[in-house]
Amino acid sequence: MAHVAVPMHKEGVEVFDAAAADDATLEKLGYQQELKRSFGLLGMLGFSFGIVTSWSALSGVLIVGVESGGPPVMIYSWIGVCVLSLAVAYSMAEMCSAYPVAGGQYSWVAILAPRSMARGFSYICGWFMLIGILAMGAVNNFIAANFILGMANLANQDYVIERWHTVLVSYA
Repeated sequence: MAHVAVPMHKEGVEVFDAAAADDATLEKLGYQQELKRSFGLLGMLGFSFGIVTSWSALSGVLIVGVESGGPPVMIYSWIGVCVLSLAVAYSMAEMCSAYPVAGGQYSWVAILAPRSMARGFSYICGWFMLIGILAMGAVNNFIAANFILGMANLANQDYVIERWHTVLVSYA
């Protein structure tokens, strides 16, 4: 992947900042920057926590580890998932540095796929991303609803959880 070189003075001081290099890369790809790219570490952590790693999703995953082998399974599988997730994240970070477009994966597919198939592959990739995000939200709500209904069942032993209770609490 070719990166745009940032011009330097003799002393090694950058003439332009990294954002200017990103703008030049976008122009080379035929795009013009319209949105400000200024996410800080705290903003990115908050965004990722809000989308992917919320407490309700974590609670649903932990029960599988408890039922499947207890603490050793939970610890070693967490380490393994972290390593594999970082491999994917580093690959995507490299793609993002080479092609800093706002669209992410479907834009990269459109840029890198053969011209004759780029539009179709990009369309399919975009739909997979949308379906994945919607499914994540639905699963998150389902796990939270099961947690709430489980707590209600603990507090009141006579209460019987029905399927439609789970659906209504998920909607709520």
